[in-house]
Amino acid sequence: MHAFVRWGAAVGSALIVVVVVAVGAVEVLGRRTWSDVPVPPLDVRDDPALVTRGEYLVNSVAHCPACHLPLPEAKTFRPLSRPDLKGGQVWELPFGRIVSANITPSRSHGIGAWSDGEIARVLQSGVRRDGRLSVFMQAGVGALAEDDVVAIIAYLRAQPAIDEPVAESRVSFLGRVLAALAVRPRRDGALAEAPLMEASVERGGYLARGPANCVGCHSPSGIGSGFLPTAPLLAGGLPAPDETDPTMEIVAPNLTPDETGAATYWSEADFVARFRGGRVVAGSAMPWEAFATMTDTDLAAIWRYLRTVEPVRNDVGPTQRPIGSFRLTP
Repeated sequence: MHAFVRWGAAVGSALIVVVVVAVGAVEVLGRRTWSDVPVPPLDVRDDPALVTRGEYLVNSVAHCPACHLPLPEAKTFRPLSRPDLKGGQVWELPFGRIVSANITPSRSHGIGAWSDGEIARVLQSGVRRDGRLSVFMQAGVGALAEDDVVAIIAYLRAQPAIDEPVAESRVSFLGRVLAALAVRPRRDGALAEAPLMEASVERGGYLARGPANCVGCHSPSGIGSGFLPTAPLLAGGLPAPDETDPTMEIVAPNLTPDETGAATYWSEADFVARFRGGRVVAGSAMPWEAFATMTDTDLAAIWRYLRTVEPVRNDVGPTQRPIGSFRLTP
């Protein structure tokens, strides 16, 4: 009996040591910085043409106001009004409370004190000025061409500084576990130049995988992939809560040219017209306000690209439905 008690005590002590070591490792690794990711040597010039191009990229294609405005402004903004990207939108998630940053040129509360290279790094890899990883920027922005990065920076620099602080994001213990085990900076590099401004498959592919980031929402992702999209790309995302109704969920549909795809039987004109129509489902995460102001050329390019991807049979069900109501039948 005494031997059994001693054995149990030894096992219990060992388990305590393992737990303490594991928790310590998570606390250390989960707070790591990624300062080894290089800061691109950029020095962006003040050029009106760059600012104009950046305005289109920021407010329409890359839909930055959809996250960098507080609600409800993020669902009602007008891209042509040059919205103040003061941040403050909040997401309460299992891995923490995430608050979008002020990205105006405020030196005290925004990115005014950041170098051009530091802004480029967070756009290209998700690594912030202090070396910490922004999961939303790491996963929510696709690979950007360097000339588009330069235009985005030029536009952000040209905007009025909004000296309004936003709350700090808070990462939970689960978030630190994920940071320790799964989440890494995006290291997909960048093209030197974006494809020409024409309705080509090449430009459509760049937009869908890059600044518009169709791939990011319309593909599976999750903890196992560090929240980066995984195959089958563009075959539909995972259900997410409806932002306006806690009883409902919304899923990003299949965009591949399979019969289960949402736009398979649309014409190019149908595709463009749908984007011009704007928001229909109030709680959708799709940034319709931004995409509605993309050029016909860029929307047509995305449609033509989507026609070239591999068809994937994946019926994701109704886009908006009661939580847990849809189950795919084989």
